[in-house]
Amino acid sequence: MSATSRPAATAELPFISVVIPVKDRYDEVRQCLSALSVSAYEKKEVIVVDDGSKIPLCETDLPGKCTVIRFDRSRGPSVARNTGARAAAGTIILFLDSDCILEQDILEKIGSLSLRYPSVAAFNGIYVTPPATESISSRFAALEMNYCFLNPPSTVFTALSAIRREVFIESGGFDESLTSPFADDVLLGWKLEELGYTTMFDFDLRTLHLKQYSFFSYLANSFEHHAVITALCMTEVLSFFSRSEKRPDNHFLLPIVSDRRPINLGIFTALIIWIGTWIINSFFGRPGRFLRFVPGLLMTALIFNNARLFLYLVRKTGWQTALLSGPLMLADIAASSAGFFTGLLRALSVDNGNELSIK
Repeated sequence: MSATSRPAATAELPFISVVIPVKDRYDEVRQCLSALSVSAYEKKEVIVVDDGSKIPLCETDLPGKCTVIRFDRSRGPSVARNTGARAAAGTIILFLDSDCILEQDILEKIGSLSLRYPSVAAFNGIYVTPPATESISSRFAALEMNYCFLNPPSTVFTALSAIRREVFIESGGFDESLTSPFADDVLLGWKLEELGYTTMFDFDLRTLHLKQYSFFSYLANSFEHHAVITALCMTEVLSFFSRSEKRPDNHFLLPIVSDRRPINLGIFTALIIWIGTWIINSFFGRPGRFLRFVPGLLMTALIFNNARLFLYLVRKTGWQTALLSGPLMLADIAASSAGFFTGLLRALSVDNGNELSIK
């Protein structure tokens, strides 16, 4: 959802606490804090939670005014965010990743949105289109995420998410049993939904993501992201069927934020089945003409299903960059589908009595 904030009197604007968990990202967090320091929004505080960095962060070495909370050992982003939130004085808590740079007027926009939409519990932002100097993989990562948020899920996006303090406290905060950076915001979004709260995405709340992806690091990130989220969701589904007293769950279905993902998964699965059948037939010496038209049909379906994303990339980056993103887009379908099946296996392992370990 996108909203246009209306002017609000300075006296009415809320006090905002910016909570930034960080581990070893020295250059990034300094850029992040430098951007915050030039904000004209006066009713704010900045809390940096050092999650066991090798070189401890010091307030005097960081740009702008901030408070640093230091862990002697890494305890994970969920613990870091909860710790920062407990120390926060603001009525709005803005969770911000340490490798994100806010645009100068974001805090004013968040303050205005909180007044204009009093029934909304959390306001989520998006990534800006990375500059052309960045890699194709980094640009695709940001734009593919933004494309998914054109039809946003009811969730929290901790790269840039402002949550009302009383709602955050009621929800219990982030699940501290998780150490994965992929799952804590999704689980908090589920909690808020179960409590009856609404969240919204606003495309005017923008941040530049400094993380750089290579072709293979992006695929690894996509694989693990889908594996973690699928494992969590399917574990909840299996738990639902094992409970003596059933209750409806708002997140009963997989939290797939893009309508193209399920179809991609189906096409990829059909292709794997075709390949497996062809190999078996070949092994027995009867490859014949086993539905040779199937790969062509599947590829055509794949192209058609992802055409809107491709056109979105064209609109944002031009034809050349969109075409260069094609191989990564196809590889991402394979990586995310493999992550989905890996997540299923992890969930089944939990159902058989093993502990779900998300690292």
